[in-house]
Amino acid sequence: MLGTHRPLPLSQEHTWLPDRSDSDQIGHPCLTVEVEGALDPVAVEQALNACVDRHAFLRAAFEGVEGTLRLRAAPVGVTCPLVLTDLRDRGRADGAEEDLARLLDEDRRSPFAPDRAPLVRARLVRTGQERYVLQIVLHSLIADEESVAVLARDLSAAYADADRSLPPLPAGSGPSGGQRLTHGSPGSSAAESRRGGPTDFPPLAPARHAAPDKPALGPVRAIPFRLEPGLVARLRGLASEDGADLSDHLLSAVYLAAAPFAGPEGDVLLRCAAPADSVSRSAIGPYTDELPLRLRIDRNESFRALVRRVARLRREVEKHRTVSRHHVPDTAVEEAGHFAGAGGIAFRMLPAPPLPHFEGAHSRIPALAHRDPGTRLTWTVEPPTGEALSGQVSLRSGAWGAETAAAQAEMWLQALRAVAEDPDRPVGSVSLVPPEHLRKIAGWNRTARPQTGPPTIDGLFRDQALARPTAVALQDGTGQWTYADLDRWSDGIAESLRTAGVSPDRPVGVHLHRSAATVAAMLGVLKAGACYLVLDPRYPDDRLRLMAEDVGTAAVLYEGDPPGWPAASGIPAVALRSPDAVHVAGPRPHSDPDGLANIVFTSGSTGRPKGVAVPHRAVARLIRDTDYVSLGPEDVLVHLGDPSFDITTLEVWGALCNGAKLVVLPGAEPLGPDEVIAAVQTHRPTVLCLTGMLFNRVVETDATALASLRFLFVVGEVMNPAVTRRLMEQGAPQHLLNGYGPSENTTFSACHLIRTPPEPLANIPIGTAVTNTTLHVLDAALRPLPIGAPGELYVGGPGLARGYAGRPELTAERFVPHPFPDMPGERLYRTGDLVRRLPTGEMEFLGRVDNQVKIRGYRIEPGEIEAALAATGQVAEASVQVVDVSGDKRLVAYLVPQDPRSADPAALRSELGTRLPAHLIPNHFVILDTLPVTSSGKLDAGALPGLEAAEDRPAAVTPPRNATERALWQIWSELLEIQGFGVHDDFFAIGGHSLLASRAVIAVRTRLGVDLGLRNLFDRPTIAELAPLVAAGPAPAADSRLDALAAELSRLSAQDGDATHTREPQ
Repeated sequence: MLGTHRPLPLSQEHTWLPDRSDSDQIGHPCLTVEVEGALDPVAVEQALNACVDRHAFLRAAFEGVEGTLRLRAAPVGVTCPLVLTDLRDRGRADGAEEDLARLLDEDRRSPFAPDRAPLVRARLVRTGQERYVLQIVLHSLIADEESVAVLARDLSAAYADADRSLPPLPAGSGPSGGQRLTHGSPGSSAAESRRGGPTDFPPLAPARHAAPDKPALGPVRAIPFRLEPGLVARLRGLASEDGADLSDHLLSAVYLAAAPFAGPEGDVLLRCAAPADSVSRSAIGPYTDELPLRLRIDRNESFRALVRRVARLRREVEKHRTVSRHHVPDTAVEEAGHFAGAGGIAFRMLPAPPLPHFEGAHSRIPALAHRDPGTRLTWTVEPPTGEALSGQVSLRSGAWGAETAAAQAEMWLQALRAVAEDPDRPVGSVSLVPPEHLRKIAGWNRTARPQTGPPTIDGLFRDQALARPTAVALQDGTGQWTYADLDRWSDGIAESLRTAGVSPDRPVGVHLHRSAATVAAMLGVLKAGACYLVLDPRYPDDRLRLMAEDVGTAAVLYEGDPPGWPAASGIPAVALRSPDAVHVAGPRPHSDPDGLANIVFTSGSTGRPKGVAVPHRAVARLIRDTDYVSLGPEDVLVHLGDPSFDITTLEVWGALCNGAKLVVLPGAEPLGPDEVIAAVQTHRPTVLCLTGMLFNRVVETDATALASLRFLFVVGEVMNPAVTRRLMEQGAPQHLLNGYGPSENTTFSACHLIRTPPEPLANIPIGTAVTNTTLHVLDAALRPLPIGAPGELYVGGPGLARGYAGRPELTAERFVPHPFPDMPGERLYRTGDLVRRLPTGEMEFLGRVDNQVKIRGYRIEPGEIEAALAATGQVAEASVQVVDVSGDKRLVAYLVPQDPRSADPAALRSELGTRLPAHLIPNHFVILDTLPVTSSGKLDAGALPGLEAAEDRPAAVTPPRNATERALWQIWSELLEIQGFGVHDDFFAIGGHSLLASRAVIAVRTRLGVDLGLRNLFDRPTIAELAPLVAAGPAPAADSRLDALAAELSRLSAQDGDATHTREPQ
């Protein structure tokens, strides 16, 4: 029979979650001691079990009862065996130390079964004749770090006692009930519990999610630090002056070090160890909580002011201990990349290490003693050694890069040293980037390279025309032209423009579809000293008129019938001369390197397009003497995109200014994969540029079609890792590059050479800076950020555009003065892209700074979902959009299936459940034959259909259809406190989260007798999916050892008048 149960505190309930989800990543309090002398192993075991008898928590276990976790204590007499291991026959050369470290680490990290008492693990390793290492691990459900000191003290007393026994704990031992975390009042609702603490915490840094079956956390690594005595003395003096605690100063510096990694919003969420009270501890138990302290750094405040704010925050949170880290919503922990459990950063100052004493032997703390943080990134300050302080920044290697942790440790020390010298200076003026990071970043930005030839497009072309006049320069479906032919043709066009009164630096519209004539027209405009503006004849007349008037167009070149709209704007229309027209050779002026070469229109956030004014020098920097591509007379390039798209700059001038051959695929409409494959087979190009969408389609059509290329650039969109992997495995070109860059920095700012097939969910980097380009990751105050910290990307160098034609205010907003003092007069372009610099120097694209998608508190990166869809192998193309439905934001996946006949949204949803957290699963799936694209080959989001096309949208709520579904529906209704849902509704989409999921699992176990796992609910988040598993599921195994409860727990229950408080067993 089960006796009286005690509800599990919220802190322990969250600790229970990782164990029940098959994770061994949780950290447990641990006593590790090295003993030399005459030690009696039998006596050690007896002393340990005397401690188990004395402390009810050491006999406690947990189980689910009616949807909640309950604590229960086994009777006195339950024992913990001491495992004996003998390593005396192993010498140092035989790996004895490695074996010892492995054994102790396995004991620390191996999972416990929380429903089996005692939750204690002990091992004694004999390493020499009279040398031992003793380790006792206590599950964090039943003990905290301070409990280890109590255990050491009691273990010493029991070992010294002749009977190996200990007296019972006195009444009232341990913290008082009023200081304990509550579990919510009996009448509180699930909704109130969800609102009970700080909400909407941002992630510490944008992160890709690991699949649930691949734990995000790995082995612990530790980066040591030391605060020299002089620094500690100054900090203690500051604390005395401010009436604060030294720990407040240390914690404030942690905030400063962590802030750069918190993303653009700058909120930092730390967990700080907070004992339940300050009285002397005599009881073992989980009395220390780690409270969430959320703070946003104000860079204008002094360090003293920051310390005062931190101290106030700690006191305020202490007053409301129901708001613990366990009330932090799943938004925070899931976005941190760990599907349950603790959040991202913790800070703790440890008490003196516990050291048990055994008569006849000497004890000491071994170097291999380790306190597992159990969290992603933990600052641990050890007890003082003399006048200095030391400790470590520990991390799970799979969660944060070691470089990031090392950087934060260095930044913390820099902050402490700076503020110790001047605590009244604004914290924003404190430089925290480690000098080594600054040196590396400066080295990666040393991309300057001298360029040969004139820095103008027409000048570079003339050099090629003189050097190889008979070589084929241009070809389309109507013919081909040598360099001499194209030189004469463009000269005639230039002469006609000068006759029409076109002056230098003025825009000339090129109103032509993609063709050889378009290329000749652009070159003729440049030879006239003007700049070209491609005007797509497919655009509405009103839009063309707006673009032309916006930049002050001087004339419009056309072929065939003249367009009518220029006359309405007073712009002369000039007919394009034919290639064989005779003209009188006139003067051939040279363009100014700083003069305008072309204007590229891009979409504007206000709906008004903006014209990017690109000078000759910027184009020359892109196409000549570069480090990312080599171009020469032996090359063939294909121009297949929209002439108004900025990649045309590389396709056209990369060929004609390097003596290569340019093949133009004529036409008005964007090309499909079949046309691209045919062009590659027919014209044998060596260099090709494809948008991300077109690249995906070509590879899906024929993954071997691009293998003959020397250089393949994928541009304009995030690369699909699954498609990229397929190409690399089946038909990789010689060089595959991910090309990144805004039009404002002339096509390319960075390139990444893909050398190996990426993992299916990888985020392919955008690379390092190309020749004569600098890349800077800056914060909102334009200060450099350390390697690994997310920030906005700013680009600089001679590739920068002059600005936006006719838009001085917008130019001033986006093209800012270089913030570094050694770069006077230089500018940077603010890209609006959120990136982080990897330890290799490459940039990783994380999303847009100004267009973050957020649904129900979760920050969503659609590209991550698209990559997961592609990785299923069922989807050829996908685009995930956010659709607003009566104020409710929905994730909608638009997809083109590999096989339309077998398209199954339900199967896709189930498959995604094995790869992504629940909040990243699309609400709806829309099956399409093809994704719509713009004329430039990018996705046309505006042409996507509405939700009425969704294949999986139920016409109405489907009620439960059998007994199992009805039972599950009742459990969900009680937990979520809602009723208007059906068997096809996603648990997490209607208000569920990991804590409620755990209670649902417990309720299924206790009410329905089925041993369901948390992962089952994450994988099958609808009743319709879960019911068959429940109907066929096995019953939970009985545990006879825990059937009897200790009488004292019943006594404690009677004493505890408020059932919402959790009281320690004694």
